[in-house]
Amino acid sequence: MLPADAPRLRRLAFRAGVLGVAAVAVLHVLYYFPRVVDDAYIFFRYAENLALGDGLVYNVGERVEGFSSPLWVFLLAGGKLVGAGTVTFCKLLSLAALLALFTGVWRFSRERLAVSRPAALLAGAFLALDSYVISWGMWGLETPAYLALMVWTALLLGRAADGPTRGRGLGTAAVGAAFVLCRPEAPMFFAL
Repeated sequence: MLPADAPRLRRLAFRAGVLGVAAVAVLHVLYYFPRVVDDAYIFFRYAENLALGDGLVYNVGERVEGFSSPLWVFLLAGGKLVGAGTVTFCKLLSLAALLALFTGVWRFSRERLAVSRPAALLAGAFLALDSYVISWGMWGLETPAYLALMVWTALLLGRAADGPTRGRGLGTAAVGAAFVLCRPEAPMFFAL
């Protein structure tokens, strides 16, 4: 190998690594995609009742909170309002959340932790291999959305601290608000 070829070979190796991580993630998603866990149907029922105008209830007439993520219920209700099938819309939301999580992990690794491209790719590889994150997302729960919002909130807070601007403040506020609504423990993490 000639020294002049080294950068080109590194680029090719990195691209092969990206394709490998993407392939593992896609295969992992495809394995879990056809299934839905029973807990997701709790979200579906609350979302459908909300979209029908009956409020945040599992059974009409009984005011009992039985879900862990207001944001997830609101998003699913929004899908119902536009005519999307609840399960299908949930799967699409989960895929979008996984994409946001992978992107967020990459950006956080590179920008906030200042790690090399191969090290940031390694973080993505570990994420692609994480059955917990992939399965719970494909099974209909808010896990990847929660993690994506956590990573992006930290990333945007760091950017805002580096150089506050109105745009950064508004973006951070919007993502932070979504994060706070995603899980009961999220407000504590946001406050920290």
